[in-house]
Amino acid sequence: MENDMSGINVNTSLINTMLVSTSLSASAETASCSVSVSSTGKASSAGSVSTVSTLARLLADAATRAEATNASLSPKAQAERKNNILAQFTAEAYNAEKGARDIEVPQGADAERQAQAQQATQYINSRLSGAGARDTPFGSLSAEQLSLIAYDEDGNFTINERHAALLNLQDREQAARLKEAAVQTSPATNQPGGKGYQIMLERLFGGKETLPISGVGGYSLNNIGRSNLEFLTRDDRAILAEMYDYAQSQGADLKYVDEIANVLGDYRRLNNGKTLIYYNNGNAYDSQGRRQTVSFDDETAAVADRILNGAAINSTRIDQGFLRFQLDPGYGALSTTYDPEFLEQMVIHLSGEAATQPPLDSRFSVYVSGHNEHYVMHVSDEVILPPFEPDIMKIDGKWIITEKGRANGITMEDVLGKNAPRDQVAKANEDSIRYLLELSFNKGDGEDTRPEWLKNLLAVLKETQENNSSGITAFTPKRIDGRDYLFSEN
Repeated sequence: MENDMSGINVNTSLINTMLVSTSLSASAETASCSVSVSSTGKASSAGSVSTVSTLARLLADAATRAEATNASLSPKAQAERKNNILAQFTAEAYNAEKGARDIEVPQGADAERQAQAQQATQYINSRLSGAGARDTPFGSLSAEQLSLIAYDEDGNFTINERHAALLNLQDREQAARLKEAAVQTSPATNQPGGKGYQIMLERLFGGKETLPISGVGGYSLNNIGRSNLEFLTRDDRAILAEMYDYAQSQGADLKYVDEIANVLGDYRRLNNGKTLIYYNNGNAYDSQGRRQTVSFDDETAAVADRILNGAAINSTRIDQGFLRFQLDPGYGALSTTYDPEFLEQMVIHLSGEAATQPPLDSRFSVYVSGHNEHYVMHVSDEVILPPFEPDIMKIDGKWIITEKGRANGITMEDVLGKNAPRDQVAKANEDSIRYLLELSFNKGDGEDTRPEWLKNLLAVLKETQENNSSGITAFTPKRIDGRDYLFSEN
């Protein structure tokens, strides 16, 4: 049984057993419901009959409403409702509404319920301020009862009571996960020697693991020839090991995991994406000078939305920085060389939502390539950027001086020397590269924002131009149809 209102199958008969008449003895009442609130407002296993009955009735009413709500909503609508409710308990919402929440009083509350609400407020404020949490008023409630309080919107419980119940519920779930992990006796599949880890080593490293390389200099000259996989961290490799183990157990083709491994390695190589230029920054143009932006196609955009706004991303062990980077079209649309729906299944499997996950779709049993077609390029109607025009250019094997070159005073006499033609070509190349760099990095304040890998690459290009400058021995200028051409005598 799930511990939230999304799809919960509430057992109202169990809750109804908590409705205890005031004529019952305290011992009979304790047997029916283990929850009570003392005169100080603290939850305990024994207490006043009237307080237990009040809380029991509230829980029974909440259970009835939960059943009715679930019956009237589709699974998608239930999930959306759950996310909207959780949004009320973010740190931003808490800080913005703290004053009003702290003075909220339960509807029609008696002294005992008011004390309980006050204790919930003290618990929330002490826990979220880092001062150390006080006693929770709901320590004796079951996970199902905590869920009923947290997701009930009828006004019977204050916001702080619901917040406290939600935190207690999350604590229970986390403790259960840790307990389950602690009792595992077989070698972990994501550790060296484990089944999944061995699959990962064979497929990615040929059976022999290499030490992870830092992505700070991922595209430096020393790392140009390295594989993206070498930049995977220890944690990355452990996560991928679990993916391989799960995919194999589900009969999926392991190439789908290979693709995720390569994209994750590229993200690490880019220093966790820091050295990649954002494509949708307004500085991308086509050859005609029209501005370009990129987005996911509708199907991929829907998958990205489900991952980024679903419950699994809050607990998945896949790096959330990687997921948010890769699922932002400005960074990831042009490098979607993996199956987005397969990634979605891995996000769920490696999260606290794994128990709700159905088996992998049978289509993953056969690998289908071509996953780089998940984007749509958008081009502006108007030409925003005038195309770059060099001083000299080569057309059909012939060098000519352009109108811009003549306007800048370039003549054939400037290119008669042995090395002059090569110098002019090198200058034109460097001018065009500089033009594109200033555009891409939006320079204008004198600050060089080029990443180190690009500086190194340009240095190599410049050195190559200089080394090749002596390769042309002579050129002969000719004027044809009013235009100046340069012919090589080699």
